[in-house]
Amino acid sequence: MQKAAHFTPLAGLLVLMLPASAQAEVMDKEPAPSLIWASAIVAGVVGMQLWRTRWWLGLPASIAATLLFARVWAEILDPFVGPAIRAEAGIGYIESTAAATMLVAVLHVLGALRRRKFGGRRVPVLYEHPYSRARRPARIAQLNPFRE
Repeated sequence: MQKAAHFTPLAGLLVLMLPASAQAEVMDKEPAPSLIWASAIVAGVVGMQLWRTRWWLGLPASIAATLLFARVWAEILDPFVGPAIRAEAGIGYIESTAAATMLVAVLHVLGALRRRKFGGRRVPVLYEHPYSRARRPARIAQLNPFRE
């Protein structure tokens, strides 16, 4: 009889946990908001830097970010799964996903608008090849502090 007394609290906990496990029908298959935000930050920053470097690098990054978030939005807008997501996760999940999607879009547009000229930042020349002076005007060659 004593062994049955040890299992009574455990059985009570199992009975209390059954409704909690039965509620996770849809959201266990959906990405968590933390994963959505982490993906948004990474996709946004990487896409912005790629757009700033070259337009043909930013375009595939934007397509990949669009496909990433299209999967989440397809399930939110689904007529069968969408109401279940709203019921389980609440409207905050949808608002959080919308804000993360807007963050990615804004970062990609900012990267495209603030493109660097010549594909990258200019760095000072520390070593100058001897034949490179012949191609530049004399005034620029005189202003070079690293000349011989």
